[in-house]
Amino acid sequence: MSIYEDIKELVENTPYSGRFSMFCPWDDHATAALLVFEDEDRPEEERSCRCLSCNRTWRHSTLWKKLTGQSVVVNPGARKSQKFLPNWKRWEEIYGSIENLVQKAHNNVTIFPNTHAWYLVKRQLMPVYKLARLGYLDEWLLFPIFDPQGKVLDVIARDTKGRSKYVIHSNDEDTPLLYVPNWDRVMGSKLVYIVYGLIDALALEMCGLPCITGSTGQSLSYKRLIALNKKYAIIPDRDEDTSARKLAKSLGNFTHIIRLPYEDEIKDPDGLRMKYGLPHLKSLILGAN
Repeated sequence: MSIYEDIKELVENTPYSGRFSMFCPWDDHATAALLVFEDEDRPEEERSCRCLSCNRTWRHSTLWKKLTGQSVVVNPGARKSQKFLPNWKRWEEIYGSIENLVQKAHNNVTIFPNTHAWYLVKRQLMPVYKLARLGYLDEWLLFPIFDPQGKVLDVIARDTKGRSKYVIHSNDEDTPLLYVPNWDRVMGSKLVYIVYGLIDALALEMCGLPCITGSTGQSLSYKRLIALNKKYAIIPDRDEDTSARKLAKSLGNFTHIIRLPYEDEIKDPDGLRMKYGLPHLKSLILGAN
């Protein structure tokens, strides 16, 4: 595996032909401004990435070291992707329970916003951090999962330095949990929107729209969705039509798919929110119903 592929496995990214984009680990830009190029015709040690906001270029090996703190052995096939995981065991030993962990991380954002809310500010999530009880702990952003009565069922962590994607504390692979930013809004609505990401769900909540997503990527439990007895509109990311059609088929005739007009470097509803604002995203969704 090349350094390019290792980095691509390691971070959340948007793929394009011959490159992908990601958030720059050298600065706190509002968008995924770092372009990582495959550069197939160049020696691996010379392959590059460029941040459009920093206006600087680095080698793949420099980016890898920034992300992992480790030098790279340039020997394709001999290197394994690093796994960065939250220290659930240590956190539970310190805080005693998932509920206490969630509260501690949420308090960090509330009490120390200058040092613990920077990622939420960058992703423009502060308007919903109280409602969703978002938290920050040891460079991880925490998304608690609640039941309709407000009880914490589980928690999802996302590394704010880009070294790991979403990691759930525990997971039932047969019937994964639903992530719902606002259960009251969902339970009071006949039509509920389904998206494929936590921050996408928070974006729709900021639009005032009832929304559900899966606790782990595209793993939406149709059994849990059917049990809610709602009509659904699925809003897939770019290139996720196949997954959306499969889910729509399992949910029945009252489900339809909304395909948003994604541009070259926008892959999901939150990308539209970040570039054009909440009113634009909301008008696109409501106009497609």
